[in-house]
Amino acid sequence: MSRRIILSSAQREVFEILPSGKTELAKHYLLSDEDLELVRARRREENRLGFAVQLCLTRYPGRLLRVNEQPPRSLLTFIADQIGVDTDAFGAYATRAETPKGSLLVGAVLNELRQRRILHPDLAVIERLVAAALGRADRRVLAQINGYLSGHQRRVLDGWLVPEPDRQQSRFSWIRQPAGRPCPANLLTIIERLRSIGELDLAVAVVDTLPVARRQGLSREGNRVAVHNLRLFSDARRHALMAVTLLELKQALVDDAIGMHDRIIARVLRWGKHRQADALQADTERIKQALGMFATLGKALIDARDQQCEPWEAIEAAVPWGRLCVMIEGVEALRQPRRLDPLGFIDAYYPQIRRYAPAMLEELDFQEAPGGEDLLVAIELLREMNATGKRKLPEDAPTSFVAAKWEPFVRTGDGLDRRYYELCALSALRDYLRLGPRQPPVSGLRALSARAGRLCRVARRR
Repeated sequence: MSRRIILSSAQREVFEILPSGKTELAKHYLLSDEDLELVRARRREENRLGFAVQLCLTRYPGRLLRVNEQPPRSLLTFIADQIGVDTDAFGAYATRAETPKGSLLVGAVLNELRQRRILHPDLAVIERLVAAALGRADRRVLAQINGYLSGHQRRVLDGWLVPEPDRQQSRFSWIRQPAGRPCPANLLTIIERLRSIGELDLAVAVVDTLPVARRQGLSREGNRVAVHNLRLFSDARRHALMAVTLLELKQALVDDAIGMHDRIIARVLRWGKHRQADALQADTERIKQALGMFATLGKALIDARDQQCEPWEAIEAAVPWGRLCVMIEGVEALRQPRRLDPLGFIDAYYPQIRRYAPAMLEELDFQEAPGGEDLLVAIELLREMNATGKRKLPEDAPTSFVAAKWEPFVRTGDGLDRRYYELCALSALRDYLRLGPRQPPVSGLRALSARAGRLCRVARRR
């Protein structure tokens, strides 16, 4: 039966037109404190303004923005002023690329019908056909993912949506939080999140068998949807979204751990340079005193020779012997390699490195690649020493990765220095991940440190 049309296009526009006058804007679009809190949860300016506009439009006139619809400038300005962003930011929100999947499929159907010389039905029929196909494909993907999940894993995933008293939030929300600034405490948090995901023992086939676009889409949705909304999803969709999101987060967390270690080591080396500069500045006065004393001593010896006097008496008269001995010891201390090299100061930062290094080496598996064999043996040695509590390095510990600048600090008269050996290994690991030779990625593992052009095989240890 045909639908009865009551309103004309002009009459519909009356009910759906967006207000632009100051009075109407103030009446309908004043944001409350709760509204502003929701808006601020969005990171980018364009997202905050776009979300605020959509929120206001759901209240009046009771709809969302249509495709390619541009709200009145006065409306955008009124809302933008309340949330403290530039009105022009809405342009970036409105021009975001939409997923072309549906339109591509409609086009493919139309092309197929043309090639077969078949008159196509009404476009709405094809739209419903494509929508049904997409829905069926979505259900098949969800069923495929859930096929890799056991009943126990599904129950654990549901438990991760329940707020935990010690964190005041659910475990799933906690795992999705940003890594934070580079510091030992935040790196330990990353390691703890990796361990939590690892305890689920999710099969990597969950993501390996999915097309990249589908996997990324599910992961974005899983990161975006609030936990309380996830609970409203069907079991199949909820579990699939969480599984894919966690496996993608697992790889991202490994990247975050490596990147954070990189920045911490860089900070330690800079800190050593600053400490050396401070020490040199503090030694300036001692150096001046030493130069003054040696100038006095030299002048006394010259006078003694010219006057044919006993040199020892001239020295004693110019500089007391005890003071001379103290000054010589001070000059010897200034000549020590540790005071002339920034590396000589970084051992003071060693306790901070030890806060996270054992956990990082235990959690991450750095697999062998050409050029880093001895370094990986050293890492395994450090893992063993951390596990057993041993402190003294064996005499046959690998040292081929020790650069020349580290040699005076790693090798001492009593053997290998444990602190500097570990600092050198961690620094070499950082350089190796950033600058090592290219290697083909291993199936199921994500290439790390790609920003430096390095494909390194690193994964969570099992």
